[in-house]
Amino acid sequence: MPYKILFSFAFPLIALNSGSSLQAAERAEELLPASTVFFAEIHDPSATVEGFLEHSYFTNLQKLDAFKQLTQSPQYLQGMTGLRFVEFQIGMSWQNAVKTLSAGGMSLAFDAKTEGAAVIFKGEDPEKLKNLRDKVIDLARKDAENKGNEDPYQVKEYRGIEVYTTKDGGFFTHENWLIAGNKGELGKSIIDALLDGPTKSLATNVNFKKAKKAVGARNLAWAFIDLDPLRSAPNKDLQKLFSGKADNPAGELLLGGVMESLKTASHLSASIHAQENRLALNVQFPYVSAETPELREYYFGPAGTGRAKPILEVPDMLFGLSTYRNVSEMWLRGGDLFNEQINDGLAQADSNLSTFFSGKDFGQDILGALSPNMQILAIRQSYSEEAPIPAIKIPAFALLAEMKDPKTTTREFRRIYQSFIGFFNVVGAMNGQPQFELDFESLDQGELISATPIPELGEETNKQAKINYNFSPTVGFSGERLVIASSTDLARRLATAKKAEASSVASTETNTEMVINADQLQLALDDNRSHLITQNILKEGATREEATQKIGLFLEFLKLFEQADLKLSTRDFILDLEIGVQLKE
Repeated sequence: MPYKILFSFAFPLIALNSGSSLQAAERAEELLPASTVFFAEIHDPSATVEGFLEHSYFTNLQKLDAFKQLTQSPQYLQGMTGLRFVEFQIGMSWQNAVKTLSAGGMSLAFDAKTEGAAVIFKGEDPEKLKNLRDKVIDLARKDAENKGNEDPYQVKEYRGIEVYTTKDGGFFTHENWLIAGNKGELGKSIIDALLDGPTKSLATNVNFKKAKKAVGARNLAWAFIDLDPLRSAPNKDLQKLFSGKADNPAGELLLGGVMESLKTASHLSASIHAQENRLALNVQFPYVSAETPELREYYFGPAGTGRAKPILEVPDMLFGLSTYRNVSEMWLRGGDLFNEQINDGLAQADSNLSTFFSGKDFGQDILGALSPNMQILAIRQSYSEEAPIPAIKIPAFALLAEMKDPKTTTREFRRIYQSFIGFFNVVGAMNGQPQFELDFESLDQGELISATPIPELGEETNKQAKINYNFSPTVGFSGERLVIASSTDLARRLATAKKAEASSVASTETNTEMVINADQLQLALDDNRSHLITQNILKEGATREEATQKIGLFLEFLKLFEQADLKLSTRDFILDLEIGVQLKE
């Protein structure tokens, strides 16, 4: 029966006991031992489910063809039949069952000492919980009997409380608490806390109290990880995590500062917030900007003062990233940041790049000519009908940087760019690739130097041209602004765009900020719909009809979103990573 799946999750969470504790615990953390290293809590699952079902997002989701097709599938109909059968047997809807089980909250925990996991529900009312328990257990036992199976539960007793054991662990209820776990020792400690009253528990853990205070009460759910005991655990993966070293330069550039903070952070907390049409995940841990080690100043700036500038405003932007990274300093400190193998590769790269840049040191002279403030932006490309249109359409992307000495750096980068295009044409000719033609364009406060691919004979109006025709590599100079772009159009936009204004006071504390606009992403993917369908057929062995439907459903699903964003900030002795999603109204 379909409802067997529901039983497999519900049965380990239901049991009965009547009695009262001497000093009733009010919160789940009071029942857990102080050695608990992971704790997560959903304050009111019933209200969260109700809010989702009433939100305009769910209404819009139901309008999608993808959702309609799902509700008409045999698997969905079979599952709904099983769910309705269970609802009839227990005498309430699944929404009311969730409320009965967890109106006071739901928690998950892991204890390092016993290596045990626990699920803790605080129900709506002891009598309602008892009634639901009786009906579900009776239904489960009848199902086992009809199938000729043994009783799924073995009943034991500890301090007057009946504990129902299964092959996967045990569970019990006490008053309006419902608790399940996989280790008997952890279960006993929880029962002791229920009967004797909370004493030394997770609630008294100093790190836990700091984390709970930092996340505040206005969130849908939150989680806590105690890093101190994990840092000393004899686990190679954990030791690697807390070593403060990345495996490669890209990982270091993205997460080096975060990994540095993890070396000494006592704990980590995460919380989920919902406000109107925005859903955000915040990950936080202690951070003291004044104590930033010299090795990682490239990431946070001296004494943690490095700040990203607001993302430059570009019409129809698909992707934008603004960050503070002193890449020159990171490159020069590679010997201390990376292992021997990575450093050997960097040394070889440095030698080759120095040759390409006419003997100038890449880390000090080339990267060092730019300020730590940089941005990466992308837009969906538009193509002229009078030129080749590539079969695979790649968004245009660009690096935006600031020159410390515009006069000297402009002259140097202009020469380097022209040498690069000449070198690329020589190599391209040897491999049968289109050649590039240089062009110079004056701006009000600068110039653009671009390289446009010359169409091969017969390719002038080809609508399924090579991927090369996505690129017209361009370098732009405007005051202190340096633009290195994959297309002339994007370079022109960035070179002439007005500086973005800070949107809030909090932006002055931002180290890294990123945004993805869902509308433009959907359009960019739709430009390559046929290619995505073909790739799905080749990789997953789907039929063309199945692949077409799958890609179509994904692109349709993207229409429900406005944008996704990420922000890494330092504030009030906290390093805060926020990942958000904005839904369409």
